[in-house]
Amino acid sequence: MEMNTSTRIVGYLRIITIIVFLSLVGIYSATYILTSSNNQLYFLSSSMVLVVFAFLNAAYSHLKKDQTWSRYSLRFFIAMTFGFIGDLMMGGILFLTPFTLINGIIFFGVGHALYVIGLRTKSPLLYQSGSGPILRNIAVLLICIVSTIALFFGTVYNPYDFEMSMGALFYGALLASVLAFALTKSFEEFPLAFKVVLALGFLLFLISDWVLGVRYFASSDFLSAYVVGITYLMGQLLIQLSPIMGVEPEG
Repeated sequence: MEMNTSTRIVGYLRIITIIVFLSLVGIYSATYILTSSNNQLYFLSSSMVLVVFAFLNAAYSHLKKDQTWSRYSLRFFIAMTFGFIGDLMMGGILFLTPFTLINGIIFFGVGHALYVIGLRTKSPLLYQSGSGPILRNIAVLLICIVSTIALFFGTVYNPYDFEMSMGALFYGALLASVLAFALTKSFEEFPLAFKVVLALGFLLFLISDWVLGVRYFASSDFLSAYVVGITYLMGQLLIQLSPIMGVEPEG
């Protein structure tokens, strides 16, 4: 009974957290529409709320004693935490190096690695023990990485900033890999909602970073910082919803 009560409370808290997040995103969007300014306070507040939401997901799975989803949710929570720190770094609030983009690449890169580890807890990525390489997954990975590299050199690459460009390319390939591994879950026996939110979430994440890359390296007038922020926030929300969508309804 106590366990049921605890999980119910955490479940309600998750709902409240999503409502708070969507409210902050609404204010963030309204501020941009009315003033054409990208309000960092509402953006960072929204990102912080997602950290809380991710923590509640991990707590819920732990209380349910669901070991595989608990490991998955815990890694996604830590990844979101690194993402939030990356947001603070990109916003100039915290510093690791004098270069905000490098700071972001480091922390988001660690976050993406944790996302990969989390995805690995649910099903094999490239190699199936006893069966060997998973060719279809390898194909998806190669397609995503090659497409991202082509997009990078076609729209982002700046030969006058070679070192930073190569760092961004490496980061882009890492994010493309996470998207690929998310897409390979469509071949597995997971609920459709899980497959959709996971793939769409990482796709939005990739779009956000692509727009940011074009603005940083090629054209500062390309789209807007708001587009970077809103695609990132909604992408992270969908990603963090995946533990909920992946659990089959009881009964």
